[in-house]
Amino acid sequence: MAKSPKASGRPILAIDSAWDPATKTVAEYRKKKLYPYFSKQGLKLTRLAGRLAMRILFRVTAQRKAVLFITGMGHGSERVFTGHDCKTLLEVGNYAAQEVENKIIHLLSCKTGAELGPDTVKNGAIAFFGYAEDFIFVEGREGVFFECDCEIDRAIAEGLTVAEVHDRVVARFEYEIDVLAAQDDLISGRLNANLQCLRSPVTSKLFGRRNAKLRRT
Repeated sequence: MAKSPKASGRPILAIDSAWDPATKTVAEYRKKKLYPYFSKQGLKLTRLAGRLAMRILFRVTAQRKAVLFITGMGHGSERVFTGHDCKTLLEVGNYAAQEVENKIIHLLSCKTGAELGPDTVKNGAIAFFGYAEDFIFVEGREGVFFECDCEIDRAIAEGLTVAEVHDRVVARFEYEIDVLAAQDDLISGRLNANLQCLRSPVTSKLFGRRNAKLRRT
């Protein structure tokens, strides 16, 4: 029986704002389908979920130099990413650079790719993945929507460069869009809308370095 790789000591900070029906659905999916994969990759996970997704805990945890990757899920807007009960976790002009510097950041959150993403890069983040418009999923078919987004986290955890991550994620989106197109044009179109508003260093230098990748010890 093969042993799991030893945890690297470079933890991932995961934020899951699980307080309303939409965020609870996504949080449960990530818990079951994504986080076990991090363990298989030998990465330590620090998770702030539900009521723990609050500003003070995020600020303290994110500033740890060992944290090199932040993956977050919660409601958002162009300038704000929120945690429990829609309370602000990150806001343009209202956080310390140490919370984001030298980190790869991925936010599954509406519109944070518009202004907040580039702002984190200005403050030292090496790469940002997110969405410039609303991220939409369809109830009853949410798995395919979440899987496409989770592909970002899995590829980062594997140590791929940001450019390689982007290409892999786009390929996953496009495959699922084509599959859905034969079943339901409306659902396929909604998934495509998410792809079109995906932002990363490949779509613009404002989102960081294409050659950035998660460092391992």
